[in-house]
Amino acid sequence: LALSLPFSGDGGGVAEVLDFVASMKPTQMIPILSQACGGIIVGLVTKHAGSVKKGFALIFGILVSALAQPGGLTDQQRLGGIVAGLAMGVYGTF
Repeated sequence: LALSLPFSGDGGGVAEVLDFVASMKPTQMIPILSQACGGIIVGLVTKHAGSVKKGFALIFGILVSALAQPGGLTDQQRLGGIVAGLAMGVYGTF
C-alpha cells in the first residue's frame, strides 16, 4: 500500500488509511484475520471439493454454530428452519 503512494492521484487519502491501520490495536486485527483465513479456506474447499460439498459444509457449519449458542434453539426457531429448508428444497427441485 505504501509503495502505491507515488502513483496515486490522492496520496493524502492513502496516507489517512495508513494512519488508521497504524492506530489499530492488535485485538482489532483478530476478526479481520479470521475473515481473511475463512475466505482462503472457502476458496480451497471450493477448488478441491466442488461447490456442492462446499454447500453441505456451509449448512453443517451453520447448524453447529446454532447448536453451540447458549440456550440452544427454541421450538419456534427449529420449526422456522425446517420450513425454510423445505421451501428451499422445493424451489431447487422445480
